[in-house]
Amino acid sequence: MRKVILLRTAIASVLLVLGMSTAAIAQDSTGGSRAEAEARIKSALEQRKKFEQEATKLRAEAKAKQRLEGEKKRSCQKVETKITGHTGNFNSSAQKQLEAFTAITKRVQDFAARKNLTIADEAALVAEIKAAAAKVVADLAVLKADAGAFKCDGDNPKGTLEAFKSDAALVRSDLKVYREAVRKLIQAVRQANGESKTPAPSPTPAGVN
Repeated sequence: MRKVILLRTAIASVLLVLGMSTAAIAQDSTGGSRAEAEARIKSALEQRKKFEQEATKLRAEAKAKQRLEGEKKRSCQKVETKITGHTGNFNSSAQKQLEAFTAITKRVQDFAARKNLTIADEAALVAEIKAAAAKVVADLAVLKADAGAFKCDGDNPKGTLEAFKSDAALVRSDLKVYREAVRKLIQAVRQANGESKTPAPSPTPAGVN
């Protein structure tokens, strides 16, 4: 906006200078010395040249700024597209892991029930699994919300991008905690059944490592 004002001022100044030149000639025709008139005309022309150079500089700067803003916008739009795709893949992988660990937990509990096993701290272990699963679901919802809020023409796209990255890291951490909670239940059931080895739950699906 400031550059537009300066450009308009420069144009107005050029018109003013041209008016001064005309006035100088008029004064010469009404009795002023020719030398004085020529000096005023020369000064006016020099000022006009200066203003024209300034106007040219301002136009060039405005074009450069517009080009830079265009490049930044295109770059941001690529990031926006990438986030949209990554969010879908990330959410799908996390959901698969949630479902896998839920199924594992149910099988382990069904096995313990069939065997009529007494599991140490069973209630606490199951509660830990449920809490871990709930946290994954809640943090996934936050991640999807932040991803949907990322817009290049938004108030703070850079801040939203950083929030999305932080959300993704948190969900990865949540999934590891969930996996460990399931492993602890498996371990407790095996110990109750007189076994010693504790296999880990199924591997983490691709996309959430």
